[in-house]
Amino acid sequence: MGTTQIPYADKSWNLTVGCTHNGMRGCDNCWAKDLHDMRHKAYLAGKKVPLQYAKPFSEIQLRYDRLEDPLHWRKQCRIFVCSMSDIFHPLVPESYIYKALLITQRANWHTYMIFTKQVKRMKMLLDKFYGTSNGIKWPFENVCLIVSCSTQKELDENVPILLDITAAIRGVSLEPLIERVDFYDSLIPDLVIVGCESGPKRRPCKLEWIENAVRHCDEPNVSVYVKQLEINGKVSKNPKEWPKWAQRQEYPIFMCRWQITSKVLK
Repeated sequence: MGTTQIPYADKSWNLTVGCTHNGMRGCDNCWAKDLHDMRHKAYLAGKKVPLQYAKPFSEIQLRYDRLEDPLHWRKQCRIFVCSMSDIFHPLVPESYIYKALLITQRANWHTYMIFTKQVKRMKMLLDKFYGTSNGIKWPFENVCLIVSCSTQKELDENVPILLDITAAIRGVSLEPLIERVDFYDSLIPDLVIVGCESGPKRRPCKLEWIENAVRHCDEPNVSVYVKQLEINGKVSKNPKEWPKWAQRQEYPIFMCRWQITSKVLK
């Protein structure tokens, strides 16, 4: 349970199921929706699939049965939180998000990567939950907050909000990257994940766009994780096929007791 093929994570913790398009361009060809829709169709046809596919993808489901999964993963893991949904979706109750965040501290031997396209709600709830009067020590040193962007407009709108959130580690996922983007001034987080789109409906991603994003991260010593590239019209996930400048799959030094250190592929 929780095994993932996402290369920068060891486990996925899908304690919510479902999502809705929020207008960001990266959602246009959502692989999670396509997968869910296919299995929902199979369920309606009477085929045996997990019960979560009985409902359409647009109906948000809270998986209380998965809430304590990290407590049972004894081996130290890097965990992608809600790889097929968004924990900060407006239809996910505040109380449920609060329970999930507390689990990250009960199972504090793991590192958690929380991706969201709902950065405004994330900031609002974290400001609310972790005010100075509630006795909870925030930021949690093993939690990385990551906002997903695909265009310059999304980057410009969301990164300033992300960087205004108190957090141990903050990152931006430029995946899928569908145009050239530039980080301006000091608006660069601790981690940048970048990659082309995949799937039959994928949009073009030029190597020069990826290279530009990587180069932006050199001077401020930001960790860069290149996930996949489009080479000769095909998606490549093998760094050995990539240009030398792209062979970077780094992690920031997470501020927690075991210190996951940066690395560069050799």
